[in-house]
This record gives sequence, structure tokens and C-alpha cells, in this order.
Amino acid sequence: MNPLKMLVVAVIAAVAAIALLGASDASATIFCKTAPQNNDCPDGWHWPANTPIHLSLSETFSHAAGTSNTCTETTTKGRTTNTGSSVETINMVIESITYAKCTCQTNVITNGALEFHHKSGTNDATYTGKNHEVTMNCAGVSCIYGTSSTGTNLGTLTASATGTSAAVLDLEATVPKKSGGFLCPSTATWAGQYTFTEPKPLYITDTLG
Repeated sequence: MNPLKMLVVAVIAAVAAIALLGASDASATIFCKTAPQNNDCPDGWHWPANTPIHLSLSETFSHAAGTSNTCTETTTKGRTTNTGSSVETINMVIESITYAKCTCQTNVITNGALEFHHKSGTNDATYTGKNHEVTMNCAGVSCIYGTSSTGTNLGTLTASATGTSAAVLDLEATVPKKSGGFLCPSTATWAGQYTFTEPKPLYITDTLG
């Protein structure tokens, strides 16, 4: 093989290796009951599939799309659908979402799902949402916004600070309009902060010890 072909093959192999490494890092996620040691969740200390997840609003939820809508009470409940591993993320099916004490009438259309992705070198994660839709009716203008079917980046999950404290979910996202007239902007911004009342404590890593 001449030097030029050898160089091309080497470049292709390097690019493929980098792509595979990135995919592995992005898909490796495990929920752990104790602080990981060297990124490993000790044997028997992972939160298994079907673990209940309960998120309670700790800061005001805001929805801004031309008109601003705020809610001071909102909860999300669901369960994990898998244990996660060094080659897969953690998925959560949302069983219920409530919005209360809002400045605009707010109704959930579809609950959707969440997916969590470990942040390399930390005990934290990012998360995406799929197929959650909500109607915001402000001053007689009704608009539907939500997460996409392929996944919308929603924010970060910060692990428990101690073995008795709760993990925190920060929401800061731009979500697309699903339906509504010309008075409904094409996107909305969502912001808020939630506390994990279940499971507790919660740490995120990418391998089992």
C-alpha cells in the first residue's frame, strides 16, 4: 500500500475510533445509591429498573413565549424503564405531570419521557425530553408547546451533595411549538428547578464496580 493510501486509512480509522468513543461516553449511564468510587458504582448499589422517580418544584416554573406563564406548584412522577449500563442510558417513562397555581391555564396533553446521560468526570448528568406536550392558554390565546419526538435538551441533573441530601434537576430549555395560530411564537423557553424526593440519594456514573 502506498503512503497516501496508508494515510487515508489511518485517518478513517482514527475518526471511527473517536466516533465510537463519543457514542460510548454519551450512552453510558447508571443511577447509584452511593457516591461512585473511581467512576464505579459498587456492586449492589445501583438503582434498578422500575425505580420510582418523583420530582417536586423547588423554584418557580416559567414558560415564556410572547406572554409569560409561571407556575409555583408542579410535580413529575414516573419510573425508570431500565437499569442502565456502560452501553446504555437511563430512560424514564413519565406517569403524571401536574402544573398548579399558574398565571395561565395550563393543561398536559401527553406526559412523554425523559432520558439521562452521564457527564464524564462527574457524578452528574444532562437530560432530554421526548413527546411531552402542554397547552398554555393565556388571555384567550391557546398554544401547544413541548419536547420533540427525537429528544429536546432540557438541562442538567446535579447529584446529591451528601448521602442524605436530594439530587437537583435544573430546567433551562427552548422547546418547539406543536400547534397554535400566528400569535403563538415558534418556540418557548422553559425554566425551573426540581428536587428529587425519590430516589434519594442519587449519583450518576457510567460503570458498575
